[in-house]
Amino acid sequence: MRHPKWIGIAPNNIFWSPDSKTLNFYWNPEGALSDSLYSITPQNLVPHKATLEERRNSPARFGRYNRANTKMTYEKNGDIFLYDLTSGKISQVTNTVAKEFGPYFSGDEKKIIFTIGHDAFSWEMSTGKFAQITNFEKGSKPSETVSEQEKWLKKDQLTHFKVLKERDTKHELKKKNKEAEQPKKPKVIYLDDKLVEMVQVSPDEKFVLYEVTKSTTSKKTIVPNYVTPSGFTEDISSRTKVGEAVNSSELYVYDIPRDTVFKINTDKIPGISDPPSYAHGNSKTEKHEIRSINFSVISWSDNGAYCVVIIRSLDFKDCWIMLLDPLTQKLSLLDRQHDDAWVGGPTTKGFGEISPMGWLTDNKRIWFTSEETGYSHLYTIDVTTGSKQALTKGKFEVQQVKLSKSRKYFYIITNEVHPGEKHLYRLSVNGGKSERLTTMTGAHEAEISPDEKNIAFRYSYTNKPWELFLMENKPGAKARQITNSLTDEFKSYPWRDPEIITFKTRDNSDKY
Repeated sequence: MRHPKWIGIAPNNIFWSPDSKTLNFYWNPEGALSDSLYSITPQNLVPHKATLEERRNSPARFGRYNRANTKMTYEKNGDIFLYDLTSGKISQVTNTVAKEFGPYFSGDEKKIIFTIGHDAFSWEMSTGKFAQITNFEKGSKPSETVSEQEKWLKKDQLTHFKVLKERDTKHELKKKNKEAEQPKKPKVIYLDDKLVEMVQVSPDEKFVLYEVTKSTTSKKTIVPNYVTPSGFTEDISSRTKVGEAVNSSELYVYDIPRDTVFKINTDKIPGISDPPSYAHGNSKTEKHEIRSINFSVISWSDNGAYCVVIIRSLDFKDCWIMLLDPLTQKLSLLDRQHDDAWVGGPTTKGFGEISPMGWLTDNKRIWFTSEETGYSHLYTIDVTTGSKQALTKGKFEVQQVKLSKSRKYFYIITNEVHPGEKHLYRLSVNGGKSERLTTMTGAHEAEISPDEKNIAFRYSYTNKPWELFLMENKPGAKARQITNSLTDEFKSYPWRDPEIITFKTRDNSDKY
């Protein structure tokens, strides 16, 4: 029941600098109140504790790159930055009280598109010009307050009074001239009582996709907290109870050239009205009501030719990967995952909400993971033909997937060797035999340097807690240990190496 400091605080949260020169990680070798940021270089493996100035001036961990991987844009402390990897120069794009987030490059890579509040904005890199792309407004569109009687009366006045007609014509002409002088403003899109999320501008900047959700009035579970700094009992607002209504969502397309908003119709998604298996034969479900859904991913190909969305049913029984034509708002099925229990898997995050997915360099194939065989594996689909290819297969799980910056390889972590082990492999995007990169018996959590020359990984074994290692990115390379976190007290005890056994179950399968 003691604090785990007696074991030693293992390194965690490892990540590379965008230029691949520095490996960063959080560590607490001193047993302080919290972990601190440390760094090493491939040339100097002695961990260095980062100063406040170094933390303040370093790029953010996550960002979006241009296609040549020479520039990165990112958000830090609510502002947008542009990092030139070639020169090492960092340019601050915004410096405001408002929070800007989610920056990415436009299709022609001349602008950075980002979000303020719920609206999309762009910043032109060569000129510094800002432009607002969307204009979402809460509430409903103002209704016409002039009655038919008032309209008739105004028309009658203008017909019979020449001076009034001249004044009105002059006023309207002045109004039109003033509007012509001003740059065109984005269309006001009214949200009524809904919230807008996931605003995505197409690479050609002709379409904006956005999701709207309507909050439910489900009650939260209240948990009393008796031990508080104030000395008073305080309420902790916890999650809603299972079975309560959840937020469903809708997807819309704002067609900028046509200045029109269209709703994506999801009623025809294959299986959208299928009742759950436990309800078969129940007369209450014979109506086959359309199930509630949400959109977990919106992804455009680099050239803007194709858009793919991932849709999940809120009962977690189905996940659809759909091709969307924003011009016609048509959805076409690429892949459907169904599970009578729960669609998920080791590569998803947060109750199976987010699935990893991306595009390959041909701008026609997407990659994703699926448990359709009962095991999590990696697949590609050609969105133009619907041709699907399994890149991995077998009685093991693909637990993590990352596409290399060159988009020539996947780096995957699987338990192919043994259900209790995790190893890193390199796999061509076209399939074939994978190359195993890690060799030590145990579990590995790896981060590939952006230039793909080095691999940093955390390693643990049944009686050895996590430590940080570094190795070259090639099979058989020697791994060098960076951290030694264990205390003398922990090392003084001869910890046993437990034996892992297998046994046969009733269905004659092996269990561990």
